[in-house]
Amino acid sequence: MATVLGGNKNNKTVPAAYAGQITKKSPQSVRLECKVSTLHFFCAVLLLQGRFTEPLLQTGHPVCRARAGAFQTTLLVRRATPNAFVTIGFSRYRANESDNVDPSVDVDPQCGYSWRTRKTTNRLAGNILQTRKLWRDGPAVGCVGYGAMSFSDIYGATNEAESHAILDACRDLGVTYIDSANIYGMGKSENAIGSYLRANPSARDEFVIATKASITSDANGNRVIDNSADYLEAELDKSLERLGLDCVDLFYAHRQNPETTPEETAANLGGLVEKGKTKAIGLSEIAPTTLRRAHAVYPIGAVQCEYSLSTRAPDLGLVQACSELNVTFVAFSPVGRSLLTDNPIPMERIAEIPFLAMNPRFIEPNYSANISQLQQFRALAAELNTNAAALAIAWLLTRGDHVIPIPGSRSVARFKECVDGADLQLSTDDLKRIEETLPVGWAHGDRYSETQWFGPQRFC
Repeated sequence: MATVLGGNKNNKTVPAAYAGQITKKSPQSVRLECKVSTLHFFCAVLLLQGRFTEPLLQTGHPVCRARAGAFQTTLLVRRATPNAFVTIGFSRYRANESDNVDPSVDVDPQCGYSWRTRKTTNRLAGNILQTRKLWRDGPAVGCVGYGAMSFSDIYGATNEAESHAILDACRDLGVTYIDSANIYGMGKSENAIGSYLRANPSARDEFVIATKASITSDANGNRVIDNSADYLEAELDKSLERLGLDCVDLFYAHRQNPETTPEETAANLGGLVEKGKTKAIGLSEIAPTTLRRAHAVYPIGAVQCEYSLSTRAPDLGLVQACSELNVTFVAFSPVGRSLLTDNPIPMERIAEIPFLAMNPRFIEPNYSANISQLQQFRALAAELNTNAAALAIAWLLTRGDHVIPIPGSRSVARFKECVDGADLQLSTDDLKRIEETLPVGWAHGDRYSETQWFGPQRFC
């Protein structure tokens, strides 16, 4: 049961400006659609019969931003128990948009609750993301997803508790697309997701889960790519066991073997849809021609490639091909493996991270040149009252409604910085200044070493 409260401090009346109604209920969630029709800001305060709902107390809760006329938003509230009584109230927020402080809510006399927000930038902080469709008829997911390679130890040691804290944050922030792979920590990433789902059964209905396979080793330990039907099915079966699922939402061929045609790969993946083991299929690190050939055989739901302000190759045809074919473009490493943030990985740590220790952009003199070049970008972000990671994510979100960035981090705080980008509205002038600060081709060093280039298709 849920009640919308407003009016005086006794919460006995509901003014028209605060009108709302429950549109969906389930044992663990209540979905509220509300409309506001004033030029003020409102933020929702949620109470759970006798105490605050813990996750919401930690992060603040959705902000409705009304500019003119009616504004509609959807607030998803997780309940701690099936019979929890949820109370929703609204308070006016009177701080200026440009304030970069942590202001208190100015409690309107007509409202009974107040709230304190996170630090504001040029928008108010909220935790319900705008959604985008995964492929034409796919599920709606938060416009920013999570790249679960960080659940492995690739960027430093991590553990299950830290991974679960990230997944808690995803639920609180409205991040619903979770992307993993069989080789991330050799199953460690999928195991972390699976244990979380077992401990939080309702999360399965909130998350859209993707995984990948095709990168493996031969008898001599050499890296190989296998797109065969038998291999893909066997690896997906192992992934399903680790995840504790009967079916994933999306299953990618992690790389395309040049000795296997795109048509064969698509048919092999499509067979797994027919067997009910995945709902859709995807390809990763491919050329536009590979996508078109595969899509002609079996509908491709998503393509995943590195894409950011430091890696612009997908703009040379792949982003456009995905848009034309109604294929989602999933952008991994959207903050340039930390370079496009306010806290890039320092040089003294690079040697501890094998992947970066051999990556041209993190080897001197390229590393220092990149850090120097990015000082202007970080200054621009600060001028726009945001952080560098958020600005990088916001830029990606302007590249097309079919683009979904999937930042990964072991830190909840750093991940939230990325998700903040979903709330930024970049003007034409903002985009121009970003391009002037980081023009195409600005980065020093290739995105991969020659060894790391094994697998990804180069098409330009």
